[in-house]
Amino acid sequence: MKLAAKTAIFSALLILIALLNLIFHNQSARLEQQSTLLLSSSETLERDIKTLEAKAAAYGANAPRDYQSYFRDVALYYKEFEAAVSSLQQDDLHLGERLADIDGGSLILQLSTAGLTQSHQQWQLALTNFIRSYNEAIGDNKDEPRLEWAAQKIREQGPGLTSLAKLLVEKAELYNQERQRKQQQFALSLALAVIVASLVFSFWFFMAVVKPVKRLAETTNKVAEGNFGLQLAAKGKDEVSEVTTAFNSLSIRIDLILKLLDQLEEGASEQQTVDAVLDICGDYFNVDWAGIISLQEAELRLQAASPASSMKRWFAKSATIEDGNLAEFIARHIIAKRLWTEKDIDSFAVKIKDSRLMRELMRNTHAHSILGIPLGEAGQRRGMLLLASQDQGLLDGKRGELLMKLTPLISQRTMGASQSVA
Repeated sequence: MKLAAKTAIFSALLILIALLNLIFHNQSARLEQQSTLLLSSSETLERDIKTLEAKAAAYGANAPRDYQSYFRDVALYYKEFEAAVSSLQQDDLHLGERLADIDGGSLILQLSTAGLTQSHQQWQLALTNFIRSYNEAIGDNKDEPRLEWAAQKIREQGPGLTSLAKLLVEKAELYNQERQRKQQQFALSLALAVIVASLVFSFWFFMAVVKPVKRLAETTNKVAEGNFGLQLAAKGKDEVSEVTTAFNSLSIRIDLILKLLDQLEEGASEQQTVDAVLDICGDYFNVDWAGIISLQEAELRLQAASPASSMKRWFAKSATIEDGNLAEFIARHIIAKRLWTEKDIDSFAVKIKDSRLMRELMRNTHAHSILGIPLGEAGQRRGMLLLASQDQGLLDGKRGELLMKLTPLISQRTMGASQSVA
């Protein structure tokens, strides 16, 4: 994977964490507001019940003793009782709305409202029974309400309602505490995720970029000091690996060229040439056999081969150039300075008559492909470097390019003149 792709993935991860953090803070603020309102509604409910109880107790302590005082107190306590009972109903309505809003917490913070819901259901049942009992006690006559009976019902059922309201407050406080605890835990988890992601990215960046680049710089310095041919392990398929691969190619190319220059002195013989090519370049180019043939008037002659022992196995080291035969076909390439390639020896041998030289090449080299590179010429001297390989891709890729670029060097050292390949 490319460094750009890995960096993009990490950036996307950080963006995701940032978005998650933003959503978390927005939902936390909303949840905090809802839980605060829920607690406030529960406390208001408890306070209003106590207020109703206090009014009922006050009425009981100051109950009218005559008909005139009764009507005077009716104008005062009846309105207060009705207002307090109406407030309880409104408080219950608000509390139900708060519970509906807060149910399940949020998308990120899932909080249980089971305790709150159960306590609210108990409260609603008790409140419904109380309202029914209160209405029965107060009567339907609004002009002469039965305040004594209503106060009695309030004093009887008030403590139970107060206990349930107090329980609701406790549940709301517990919910609020649980919310705060989970918010702190999630905030800590997000912070840890950012820290871990940063550490992982830093470690990856050091191992994938900094360390290989540092190693590449150190090896480059060594090559600059003359230690040619040094190679580095190229792992992965990222840009650093591509640079490492390019460095390896450059290093080995320089090493091959310098070694070849060192082996091929000016005016080197054909045998020295093929020995140097096979010894120095054989493994790099997957060459199994090397030879030089010369064009001498109307004849092609095998001048040298490497390994040298292979020369003993040749029955036909020369071929007369005749119209349409293989020797004439090769000679035309030498004169025109064009590459001679053969990938399918069997089919080629059928098309060109007098293919004895080709059969010799097959028998002595055991090759799947043969490449002929025209060399330079000195006076009437012309020739071709033959390379045989079991690999059918001698000219493929960058190695083939390097092989072509080495040809003028080999030609200059062997034939005495630098000549390019057409």
